[in-house]
Amino acid sequence: QSPVKLTAIEDAPQPYAWNIVFTFEEVNGIPFTVTRMTEVFFDADGNIIDPWVMGSDEFAGFFQESTLVPGKTYGYNLNRLISTDVAYGVAMEGVDEKGNELFPLFKYRRIVAAKNFVDGSHPYDVTLVNWPQNDYFLGNLFGYDNAAENDEMAKLFTLGFVYWLQTEAPRADGGKGYGYFRLATEYLGTDNGLSMAPYVRESRRIRALYTVTEQDVLEGKSFYDSVGVGSYPIDVHITTRSHTFFNIPTRPFTIPLGAMVPVRMKNLLPACKNAGTTHLTNGCFRLHPVEWNVGEVAGLLACFMLDEGVLAAEIRQNAKLFERFAQLLQDKGIQRYWH
Repeated sequence: QSPVKLTAIEDAPQPYAWNIVFTFEEVNGIPFTVTRMTEVFFDADGNIIDPWVMGSDEFAGFFQESTLVPGKTYGYNLNRLISTDVAYGVAMEGVDEKGNELFPLFKYRRIVAAKNFVDGSHPYDVTLVNWPQNDYFLGNLFGYDNAAENDEMAKLFTLGFVYWLQTEAPRADGGKGYGYFRLATEYLGTDNGLSMAPYVRESRRIRALYTVTEQDVLEGKSFYDSVGVGSYPIDVHITTRSHTFFNIPTRPFTIPLGAMVPVRMKNLLPACKNAGTTHLTNGCFRLHPVEWNVGEVAGLLACFMLDEGVLAAEIRQNAKLFERFAQLLQDKGIQRYWH
């Protein structure tokens, strides 16, 4: 990402070479066996030069082991003759101890697996593409005069990414493009093959009685007024302001009722990504399981408030009321703690 200035050493042997030092660490707590590692260099036009693919055995010979253990740092260095190369990239593929593939992009949000339909009714796999590569960050979709223009540009941006996948995406065999990819319009009910509405990772949030902080999720804080659980890294995708990504691991955390109770409003409850978090902690509260947990609790909380004739803040402040509400959550199958 940052230009590197090369300085010639007097009397150094010619030609000069890049010395690339590469370190990596498994941070998600999942030991995995590397099945393939691919290194690529890119020229000034973005073309791949000399891709190098290592299989599991070759990887094991290079690193003395093929299974990566969480917390251990691995590294190696290589020399590359200086030419027109401007970038270097590496990708790893592997399986966990049960043989499951780790984060294959196409299967990551696959909604149809053809092999499961022996009657041939679904002859091909279908996946939902919601990747960092089609994140639109050049403007907002609401609150600005050019919101409609940004909405249209976001659609074109994704369509452009699909075209790149079909025509330019590098393949392991050295070729380009996956010409058999197409937009599955029959699954989304739209003519252009895009979803009916955009996916928004961060919305406006309430000012809550309690705002969940980064330290809370890094420590896995167990709140006394917990109404649910979550477990996901702080995963902030590129934004319209920062134009950067941010991702760090967290510990399994709980969802405090205080984050669902507005400071001022008495007849309003958050039911999705709009609970009391920060820009950073929204990065782990926005995930579907936590978002759905917040929504279920909001529905039960609204019913409880109406049945008891009380406000949400009163339930949090009154130990007996909260105990009864917590029992309702438990009766409905909502997990409040990790232990």
